[in-house]
Amino acid sequence: MDAAYTLNRMVHALRRAAVGWYGNAACVVQMLSLLLCFLLPSAFGAGAESPLRTYPQHRRQHAAALMRNWIAQGHHYQKNGDIYQFGVFTGRGLREWPIQFAGNLSFRHQWGFDSFTGMPVLSEAQLDAEGESIAQFARLDTGPGGLRAGELDTRESFRSKRWEDIEASILAYVKHNATTLIRGYFNESLPALHQSTLQQMRPATLLDFDGDLYVSTREPYDWLFRNKLVAAGTF
Repeated sequence: MDAAYTLNRMVHALRRAAVGWYGNAACVVQMLSLLLCFLLPSAFGAGAESPLRTYPQHRRQHAAALMRNWIAQGHHYQKNGDIYQFGVFTGRGLREWPIQFAGNLSFRHQWGFDSFTGMPVLSEAQLDAEGESIAQFARLDTGPGGLRAGELDTRESFRSKRWEDIEASILAYVKHNATTLIRGYFNESLPALHQSTLQQMRPATLLDFDGDLYVSTREPYDWLFRNKLVAAGTF
């Protein structure tokens, strides 16, 4: 699932490079080299994983290391708060954070927000908000990563259109009982959250924005502050 996602992103990047050249041919060569490394992980040695496969873990490992260093210097953090991840896809981040928080970091519950039906269709106003440099790609691909509307559809990864099946599969993969998934595009799902659900949420220990778009970051950002879920010590 993660391999297919990474390969998909690289193919789109290569396609854009072939059209625009990113300013020089060296970038195309670099992307081709990375693609070969992805397809031939044995090049990294027996039993080694391609760095493209492990990038999400490394990114979160680095973030957790920075948090531990901050705490070791005597700084306060929102201990036993909640983790909020915006952009779940197949659940890789929700699986990784509990692993990284084992030891001297702690949290109470994690919440995963996603449409689970892929990238949104953006209006012209939303495209303008994405910024001029991004919008020139977004009008074709819906975003800086070359993602078209509907791409990263979790239903395709799990080969099921039943939400109950998808939810069960993600939670089984995450392997952390204190996890809740909330389905829907952020502009629809966040305002519609029932008061009883909001009352279960605690100020954030950690915020993980992985929505690939400006609008998919700004909407949850505003919602978090409106609901006082960001506090001193939130990472």
